[in-house]
Amino acid sequence: MKIGKIHIILLITFLFIAPFNSSLASVIFLALYITALPAISESLAEYVYGIRMVFPRFEERGGQGAYIYLKHEYGKYRVGTALKIRGVKHNIHDLDAYGWIGRASSFIDNCIKDYDVDYKFIYVKERGNFRYLIDIAVDGDDLNTVRYRLFDMLSAAKSNLDAVGLEYEIASKEDLILPLKFEEARTRWWVPISLMLVTAYLLWRFRFDLFGMLTVAAVPILLLISIVMRGGGKRYRLLNEMVVVKEDKVAYRDISVEELYGNARYVHNSLSKSIYDYVIVIKLSRIPTGEVEDMRGKFYSKSRWGEAMGRYEMLDEARKYGGLTDRNERGESLYRCDMAVYVNSQAAARQAQAVLEKLGLKATNPLVKGRHIKIY
Repeated sequence: MKIGKIHIILLITFLFIAPFNSSLASVIFLALYITALPAISESLAEYVYGIRMVFPRFEERGGQGAYIYLKHEYGKYRVGTALKIRGVKHNIHDLDAYGWIGRASSFIDNCIKDYDVDYKFIYVKERGNFRYLIDIAVDGDDLNTVRYRLFDMLSAAKSNLDAVGLEYEIASKEDLILPLKFEEARTRWWVPISLMLVTAYLLWRFRFDLFGMLTVAAVPILLLISIVMRGGGKRYRLLNEMVVVKEDKVAYRDISVEELYGNARYVHNSLSKSIYDYVIVIKLSRIPTGEVEDMRGKFYSKSRWGEAMGRYEMLDEARKYGGLTDRNERGESLYRCDMAVYVNSQAAARQAQAVLEKLGLKATNPLVKGRHIKIY
């Protein structure tokens, strides 16, 4: 949930009404609290405790690396490795638009077929050196079964890389460790203390009735409980600046092969000529047929209700669902994409955001970073 206009309106209304009508102010404050609690507690929990991270154990045999860890929230093992791209027979400047799109779409469509396998494309620039990785990870209850399935996924990925003319090798342990900066987090106790002091000030300043006092007093208590429940586990703070893609606006409309090709050349040139170091992590997963059918149902539903109620935002949502389902009906596969760019300065973050937005992507610096960190 995001803190939007409705929360700002409620807050302003509360501040104006509180000196004159404490009962009504209490009701408004309670409504503000209930609607904004999830977003506020998540943000404060990360600020107070840090980001919960489980770093994997890295292994290496014969120069070939892998990582493994136990996903505590699911009780499953995750085993992963990566293919490191060593060279290409034809880069984007050697191919025309249709030759490039044919190779790119063929590799992705043939490689990413399993819905429960984690595929990530990772681009690293560090001190002028580039590293390109295709990370593949498999989850499961039995460690040996997970390992064997990972081998099968690697074999399939290798065959597809051979087909498009890429040279590769199994990544080493050093290649798998991304150059991101984490530090162990210390709990910022001044935040909950300040919260209690602000509450005491509100109770003293506005002279609430009994209902108002209970409402205002309950807010920090429940918020602190919510924050504490989100705590626990090993916590870290990410020192890098982070830019994440929130939405692909281009996905909802028809886009020509020439425009895609132009975008790809622009990204290639921008990244290769950038003066900044960066780590780009793109996680792709195929959208199941059932979800595509759900999109189609939402398209009809929101179109009908949007037209009946004259709600532009519902019609806009319907247009987006319609654009995606139309592309699927033309034979295109649909993928869910999570993309994050890690850099070392705000100037680099602004440049990365500008490049992404020029492509039609909605990019932002997230307030809550933990939900977007998907590096292993």
